[in-house]
Amino acid sequence: MRKLIILALLISFNFVIWADNPLVVENLKVYDVEYDDGSGLLLKWKPLPKNSRIIEYRVYRGVSKDSLFYLGKIDVDPTVGVVGNEMQFFDKDFRPFIDIESPGHVKKEKGQLKDSPIYRALPRDVNIIGPLLTKFSTLAVINKNDYYYRTKLVKQDKQIFAGLKPEAFEGIYANVLPGEKYYYTVIAVDEKRTYHPYAPIVSGVAYDNPPAKVSDLFVKLITDKNYLQYEFEMPLFVDDIASFDLYMLPKSQLAQFEQYQKYQQQYEAYQIRNT
Repeated sequence: MRKLIILALLISFNFVIWADNPLVVENLKVYDVEYDDGSGLLLKWKPLPKNSRIIEYRVYRGVSKDSLFYLGKIDVDPTVGVVGNEMQFFDKDFRPFIDIESPGHVKKEKGQLKDSPIYRALPRDVNIIGPLLTKFSTLAVINKNDYYYRTKLVKQDKQIFAGLKPEAFEGIYANVLPGEKYYYTVIAVDEKRTYHPYAPIVSGVAYDNPPAKVSDLFVKLITDKNYLQYEFEMPLFVDDIASFDLYMLPKSQLAQFEQYQKYQQQYEAYQIRNT
């Protein structure tokens, strides 16, 4: 009996220490990735002090404040800590949405209170993932035999689809859509595998931005063939660029052309803000 009482006291003491020293991520912010096609968001936050002994930062995402699911993590060496005053996490490109290892039911994340909106990975529950599919750009991976032999005819709005149950997919991958709002938070996990309180939830919207300007344009005269050769460095994001157009104009019209470019940039920025 005495041993049980001592154990109970130790558990209570540990809880008080955790409650008095929560490690909450600060300065969490979400930014639109510039010059892209609206398929990326950038998260930034202030890393916790080295003596916090953090081993990972876990990122959670949702389409509403009341339900955020595990998205990914950044591992940290607890001895070295983080070099620098800022951490970054890109929510860009197709990330795992659900797969064959996803849980069958929704589960709260470890260390969360009853009213916490933080959950583990998305479950293979069509009632949960179904409404979310319209909020993301998705890519599904299936076995070709399942497509031919396990699909069922589905008719909707005069369209015909080949339907499969969620467990038939080897994996569904998702990426953010331009114009949609997404919510994020970050949880710090220390070397004792303690999941600390989540950071204040923030939101962000990805926009289809104009491509970056071409930098370092060079013109070379090829004398033996008597023609001009134009060389320039490609922008970082080129997936949504249809063509590169070259303009030749007299120097007297340069100021007018630059004014036109400035007007175009202002108009595009106005469209993005009012989308």
